[in-house]
Amino acid sequence: MTDLTLLRRYNSLCEDDEQRLVNDDHLIFLGRLFVRYNVHEVFGIHLTHGHFKIPPETVMLGTMFKRQPTGHWTQPEPLDTLLNLPIHGYIFAFTPTHNLLAYEYRTGEPPEAVKNLNAAFLNELSAFLLANRLNDLLGLEVLSQSTAFDPHLEFEVAGQATVVVRADHAIHNEIYRITSWTFNAETDGILSVKGNTSHASYKGIHKIFTDGKLGNIDAGVDFLLQKGVFKLS
Repeated sequence: MTDLTLLRRYNSLCEDDEQRLVNDDHLIFLGRLFVRYNVHEVFGIHLTHGHFKIPPETVMLGTMFKRQPTGHWTQPEPLDTLLNLPIHGYIFAFTPTHNLLAYEYRTGEPPEAVKNLNAAFLNELSAFLLANRLNDLLGLEVLSQSTAFDPHLEFEVAGQATVVVRADHAIHNEIYRITSWTFNAETDGILSVKGNTSHASYKGIHKIFTDGKLGNIDAGVDFLLQKGVFKLS
């Protein structure tokens, strides 16, 4: 079980529009690093950011939809309800003391490759981020093995949750910020760098407002289907 008390740092994160742009040369270097250590199918790079302030003694936990469309719902959950549940770190950032710290989790056991992560890879990654002053900008994301390289869009249900849905299951106006990247080594040795998750706007806004508190994930999915943010085809 991971030390969930570490997740309380979520409220110190800035929002995505407060983060500076990511340099393409840095992404290319990171892609080569991931491929060299053969972790590019396990991890991607994530823009370190938060969305809204969460209550005390809660953490951000993502759960996969149990129905169509394909996606995850992430919301604050009380720490004391999670202590005996299988969850794993999903998004990690490096601290000023060079430690890797998860600030979002997802339900389920972690992939085996995450449990046996190469320490040399983490040391080299940390050294590069610190040397280039990127340790507060970029972190690690654990890739979902079933949809690792499919493009996804993220929306915020204002002040309550974030939703990440496969791009072909969402209706949006524009994609305005890439927040995660994946890497792939092509057969001819060329490195492919691809935006994996992006923030998108619906009717011109990223935050989707509701008049009341959504009771559960199913209610949230229903709300976004009714709003026309999600589609089932």
